[in-house]
Amino acid sequence: MSENEKTDNHSMDSDQEPQIPESKKNEFSDHPELFANISRPVDEAERAVAVLKWFVSTLYGEQFLARWKDVNGCGETILFSEQVSHHPPVSAIYLENKHSGVTANGHSMATAARIDVTQVGHIIVRLQDYSDKYLIMLPSLQILGLWRGAPYNFNTVIEFTGKGWISGEKHTFSSVVRRNGSKDPLFTASGTWSGKSTLVNHMTNEKSVFLDVGAKHRATPIIEPIEKQNDLESIKLWQHVSKAINEGDFSTASKLKGEIEQRQRDKVKRGEATNLQYFDWMEEDEEFLSLFNLIGSKLNLENKYKERG
Repeated sequence: MSENEKTDNHSMDSDQEPQIPESKKNEFSDHPELFANISRPVDEAERAVAVLKWFVSTLYGEQFLARWKDVNGCGETILFSEQVSHHPPVSAIYLENKHSGVTANGHSMATAARIDVTQVGHIIVRLQDYSDKYLIMLPSLQILGLWRGAPYNFNTVIEFTGKGWISGEKHTFSSVVRRNGSKDPLFTASGTWSGKSTLVNHMTNEKSVFLDVGAKHRATPIIEPIEKQNDLESIKLWQHVSKAINEGDFSTASKLKGEIEQRQRDKVKRGEATNLQYFDWMEEDEEFLSLFNLIGSKLNLENKYKERG
């Protein structure tokens, strides 16, 4: 279980190309080898740390499909993302590395209230060679995200902090991995999630580099050329909006964006159903509920953070 308090936003360089909604999901596999490495440790506590490392390194009808080549023997990683609801906007994702036997699937929805942005959703990570399951609830910009590992019942508490008015450093985090029912830390990791961080093994008192993002190259997703994409894939759907933004023609970009969104609203008004291609609707996800109930007994969650599955 992790509890995240995120008080600062991800920074974006001014020379970065604007990213379209569903394609942002590719950040879950910027480092596919870290996703694949979740299944490598034999020790269950070290697998919990591997999930932490992957998470720190990485967030209707519209689709984004991509794959990443083998990195350092980790095998190929594939991603499917599809917008499964327009009102409210909900995206479903599925990430898989068959070589390492690691899969993750879930959904996310962003809602805004005042200056807060809340991501309602979750991801469940499963390991083929072990019975581990990890529930990750997505953090909001201010309040909380949660995860729970099973069946070994490790708790991971993560605190994200930003630069204060007078002192502090941007993009910092600290985390503690404990066994349920114990106050003694097994591992702690701290540093900057956009730079370097350190892992301390409290069982051996050893320190090591946890993650050095600057020393790692982001893997480049392999995406079909636009002419081979279907009409609902993000890059093809938003290509003219992206082009206008890159050219500085924000008036045209706003007009084209509005036209795309209005077509979606018109479909809803006409009662037209969207046939999902990659995901099926589940009224209740028993696996999610069993993990979430373990968290619910530990923390007081407002109703707006609760899900049915």
